[in-house]
Amino acid sequence: MRKFFFFLMSTLVFISCGSNQQQAVEYNNQLVKIQQEVAQEAQKFGQLTQTSDSAQAYRTLADLTTYVNDETNKATAVQFKGDDFGMKAALLDGFRFFKKVLNEDFKKLLELRFTHTPPADATQQLQQILTNIQKEGQDIDKKFIDAQQQFAKKYKIQLRQL
Repeated sequence: MRKFFFFLMSTLVFISCGSNQQQAVEYNNQLVKIQQEVAQEAQKFGQLTQTSDSAQAYRTLADLTTYVNDETNKATAVQFKGDDFGMKAALLDGFRFFKKVLNEDFKKLLELRFTHTPPADATQQLQQILTNIQKEGQDIDKKFIDAQQQFAKKYKIQLRQL
């Protein structure tokens, strides 16, 4: 389930020691750290549909929603004086998407999972939801990656995949 939550986990390596560049590195690293924390927490996605305890699944869903809201606030507070090429905006779009997935798509998945008499097309519905999540997630992830690469190019820093 976690494979549809896409984030390129990157960090920056210094090429030179300019203060503007150092600020850019710190800014990127702060955003990426928040990404990594959310991605780590998103691994609980699988637990939502694997458990046989519907109460636990809904508690996990609520906990994830609260966590993403908190991380969104952390990301919003990160500041950079200069053009970030929409990197933070793309990250926040990703978090909004994640919240939508939690509040709409996963609620529907859990309803299908825990209903006593699932509809005949329940498997098709589940697959369609997951396909839609994956497609939209890829588009959002691409926006962040493109912005991050432009940012790195401007500030002459090199991205390194973790």
